[in-house]
Amino acid sequence: MCRVIYKKIALPNGEEIGYREREGGKDAIIFVHGNLVSSKYWEKFMQRFPENFKLYAVDLRGAGISSYNKPIETMRDFSEDIWLFSQEMNIKEFILVGWSMGGVISMQLAADHPDAVKKLILVSSPSCKGIPFTKKDEEGKVIPGEYWKTKEEVFNDKVQVLPIVYALRSGNREIMKNIWDSAVFNYKKPEENYYKELIEDIFTVRNYPDCAWATQIFNISHFHNGVVMGTGEVDKLTMPVLLLWGEYDVIVKKEYSEETAKEIGENAHVVVIENAAHSVFIDNEEQTLKVMLDFIEK
Repeated sequence: MCRVIYKKIALPNGEEIGYREREGGKDAIIFVHGNLVSSKYWEKFMQRFPENFKLYAVDLRGAGISSYNKPIETMRDFSEDIWLFSQEMNIKEFILVGWSMGGVISMQLAADHPDAVKKLILVSSPSCKGIPFTKKDEEGKVIPGEYWKTKEEVFNDKVQVLPIVYALRSGNREIMKNIWDSAVFNYKKPEENYYKELIEDIFTVRNYPDCAWATQIFNISHFHNGVVMGTGEVDKLTMPVLLLWGEYDVIVKKEYSEETAKEIGENAHVVVIENAAHSVFIDNEEQTLKVMLDFIEK
């Protein structure tokens, strides 16, 4: 089995990006993690891939061992970091795999550089319209159809944002594990020691709640998402696209994958991963790997 090695590289924009690399053949795959985690979440899954693939998993700016010299404003800030990483590593073409928030980052990267992305895999991803934060009343109940419109409103969201900010700033592992138990690993819990490592990894993150705001204003569809009008850049996703969704996912809805596939067109299709929630590649590694490889190799 090829080892996964953890490294760091300086980018021309002044940031340093941490990344995990696994040696392999000439076909490159770049994995992009989601919000509140680092590339660590991909490490075990990378070790299962056939050795004819050369694998990379980046730490987003402000996560893991990556720097956070300039706070991000949009998902394009992240996607351009990954693009610069690919250029510095001399990766001319690659398959792009984005999980959760990493899905929208990957969509933006693929739309901006479609000639470099051979295939796109979106894992438990928000819609191409993003996921705007809904307003809440004084009791914390959601007000349907109404959305926060400013960064200040998002930063002060008492239900979705402030509890996480508090847990991060206070270093409260118990609060964070309770959140993960109910939202990320609500169907199946990882092995105890590994789970502790994953919880600990969350506290490397310095880019939250900037990510919450960037998700709020991401929209490459043809429609308004309640906050911003779509850019229509989804039309640039002409490469084959696979969308995976876990049947017990409570963070993103199946309809997000379905509406993204509809917006992309006939080159996109959705596969439901059974016995899995938001982290399908951890909950059901076997099916997720098979579906990915079937898509990549055909």
